[in-house]
Amino acid sequence: MKKNRFSFDTTHCFLALAIAVSTHSMGQNTVAPSAPRQKEKPNVIFFLVDDLGWSDVGYQGSTGYRTPHIDSFAKRGVRFTQAYASCPVCSPTRASILTGQYPARLHLTDWLPGRKNYPFQKLQNCETAQHLPYHQRTLPAVLKENGYRTAIFGKWHLGEEPDSTKLQGFDLHVPEWNRGWPNRTYFSPYGMKGLEGGPKGEYLTDRLTTEALKWVEENKDHPFFLYLAHFAVHDPIQGRPDLVAQYENQMSHGAAGPPYLLESNPDDSNHLSAEGLNAFLQNNRYRGFSLLPNRTVKIKQRQARVASGRRRAERDRRREHRSFVERGQGSGG
Repeated sequence: MKKNRFSFDTTHCFLALAIAVSTHSMGQNTVAPSAPRQKEKPNVIFFLVDDLGWSDVGYQGSTGYRTPHIDSFAKRGVRFTQAYASCPVCSPTRASILTGQYPARLHLTDWLPGRKNYPFQKLQNCETAQHLPYHQRTLPAVLKENGYRTAIFGKWHLGEEPDSTKLQGFDLHVPEWNRGWPNRTYFSPYGMKGLEGGPKGEYLTDRLTTEALKWVEENKDHPFFLYLAHFAVHDPIQGRPDLVAQYENQMSHGAAGPPYLLESNPDDSNHLSAEGLNAFLQNNRYRGFSLLPNRTVKIKQRQARVASGRRRAERDRRREHRSFVERGQGSGG
């Protein structure tokens, strides 16, 4: 399978972003002495990556995940290491990045359409806006007013209205699909307008990258703003077969380690020590349970071993996801 020069790998955790800036001249740095110099507008390529932790890239010390292109950006560019996402789920964070405002000010504080209320909650959920407010000034809208061509490739998740991205300042949105997850599959045919015609089995991340590169080439003679937000690694969990095989092989040669860790509530006045938590893990009485005494939660910390088989691993993942959703712990971010 052909690999794109801008493709990269991501894994679980919160969110990270990278910004690549080039010049309007696209590498043409010389100007004739007699020609007046014009103020150049930088092209902006903005990568927004779902579920990527600060330690899940090579330049941050990861030895398990291979991210050579991101590592190259980090080596040649500027890194900002003292910052946080404005929210631990995706829609509010995206809204904040595009407007420069806190999610609460935008009345958009949950992933869209939002999680439902559960009987065990002590507090009811806040009502959240179902799209990024249209009266807000957004980054793409401001850039467009200043002569930029603007496009988003990939995940929007800030409103279901058909013209949502256009109303927020984007000239183009590929695919024309506003939800925060693909249409059931990461493999062609995708069932999303704007991504027709790919060979059967083509991988969504690769296709989006290819389409983005085409757009950059078509607009290289104009200042542009490209917002590239891959759907990966969001549900459904479907990796590219060659990369799945690569990492399964890598995992099979690594140290197994314990399959679970326990976390107690840090707000408890008498929360358990590490020794107390480990005692829970070793007690056969609590095998098969995710919720343990003292408001303690069992969290899976590594994927199933290769020896377990791909089918069993997928079954375990679905069972875990279902149990968390039933208890109201699931997230759509």
